[in-house]
Amino acid sequence: MYRLLFALLIPAVLSAEERWLQFNSGPFQVLTNAGEKTGRDTLNHFEQLRHTLGATLGKQDLVSVWPIRALVPKPGKGSTTDFPALKLARDAYVASFTSITPATLASITQILIDANAGRMSQGIEHGLVELFSTLKVDGTKVVIGTPPAAKDRDWSRVHMLTVDPAYNGRLRVLLWNLQQGVEAEPAYKNAFEKTPGQIDEQLNSYIEAGNYGTTPLSGRPLDPKRQLLSKPAELYDVELAQADVLLANNAAGARDAYAALLKQKPGAPEPNEGMGLLSLQTSGALAFFDTAVKSDSRSARAFEEQGRLLTDPTQKKAAFAKAAQLNPRWAAPYIMQAELQPTAFEKTPLLKMATQLEPRNAPYWRMLAEAQEGANQFADAGKSWGSAERATESSQEQAMIRQARLQGEEHRLDQQAKEKQDARRKLEQETQDLKNRALADIRAFEAKANQGQVPMDPKIKLDEFKEDPGAKITGVLVRVDCMGKQARLHVQTGSKKTTQVLVRDPSKVAIRGGGEKALGCGVQRPARPLTIESKQGEVSSIDFQ
Repeated sequence: MYRLLFALLIPAVLSAEERWLQFNSGPFQVLTNAGEKTGRDTLNHFEQLRHTLGATLGKQDLVSVWPIRALVPKPGKGSTTDFPALKLARDAYVASFTSITPATLASITQILIDANAGRMSQGIEHGLVELFSTLKVDGTKVVIGTPPAAKDRDWSRVHMLTVDPAYNGRLRVLLWNLQQGVEAEPAYKNAFEKTPGQIDEQLNSYIEAGNYGTTPLSGRPLDPKRQLLSKPAELYDVELAQADVLLANNAAGARDAYAALLKQKPGAPEPNEGMGLLSLQTSGALAFFDTAVKSDSRSARAFEEQGRLLTDPTQKKAAFAKAAQLNPRWAAPYIMQAELQPTAFEKTPLLKMATQLEPRNAPYWRMLAEAQEGANQFADAGKSWGSAERATESSQEQAMIRQARLQGEEHRLDQQAKEKQDARRKLEQETQDLKNRALADIRAFEAKANQGQVPMDPKIKLDEFKEDPGAKITGVLVRVDCMGKQARLHVQTGSKKTTQVLVRDPSKVAIRGGGEKALGCGVQRPARPLTIESKQGEVSSIDFQ
């Protein structure tokens, strides 16, 4: 009977050994069949790295664009080849290992820097990645500084600035300044009161001495047993994670793994997404993505890849918009949407969103700057060119961006000159239009005034036509009779004879030398000498002496 009971217990024990557990915290997910302690320790190690790296960068609660999923099989029991470095698969960064390696920690560090930090120098970032790749964690005790397998100058510099008591605690001041775009010279002086050259001189002595110690860091106050809880993991999810690891590493067996999952769940979106990614170089990829989307896929990458393969612009826009909705931290769908917009003005807000999500991407900033120039937003374009220059890693790319920026500035100046010229032409045209309207009014008035006049005989030659010289009276104005709108002038000529002149409309008479009261009614005291000119019986001017 005891033998029978023992035989019945064997399958149960084996089943417990194969039981998979799932742990989640922040951006991390750990799947393991190596027991709860292994899962908790792995997740705690990841969280302590995230916390201490955030403190070093001057950032809190670092995030990841994609989830970070680690598959930790029991040694000898895993069905997936060991791939310790995290790489992007369908919907997450994935890795598979039986124990944490420097490659695992280095890849997590790089992922978190890319998603959270401003651009720093390439050497500083590489040194940080190498420094945190050997982070030691025991509960809440965190120690940094253990040398990696291959020590280089970048690692040595960051190690010195982190571990050496002369600099301890001031590295984050340097990193903060560099992330804000401060040049190396003032950034080093702000942090250490030394120039980069002086730091390099001390680094030479530091490397020569070779005394690479360690230093404790303030860990996250975390109780793994109480805060990092497990729950059973579905075997299907584990097999999907294993297939994703193979996909991310271009390893053999990925297609067979997804095909096996489709046999278990025909039409399931996840294996169709995987098959689509494996088939991107063939004509069958779109069919897999279509099936995944129709099966209510929650993968942003499935919609983004489908959008790339579609030909109808409306369908492409819808696919990219859905991808952006499913992963609001991902910049690529906004770039894809911007490329479909017909005008620079419509591209600009989408490109702005992309650069906010991925500020370290120099090409995105350049695209935004060019769109802003196309929309005549030259002040904003100048700022974007500056961000593009800060975001790039190589001096060669910086020089190219600087040149493009100068060309944009020249274009801005040319555009401003053209706008000023257009404004001047518009003003001149408006002035000319006013003159033309005034001239037209004069012509109309003349035409109205000439109504009833005898037209000039067209048979008379121009050189024979003589304008009526009119009459001229010179004398002394002695009296003015006002008769409503008309006036009669009494002028005494030299022969003591008085001549009467009728002024039908005083407002049409040019009066010179007499002021406004020259034609005051009644006897003129004193009498004033004047000359009156008339044409065709109408007084045209009065000149007082």
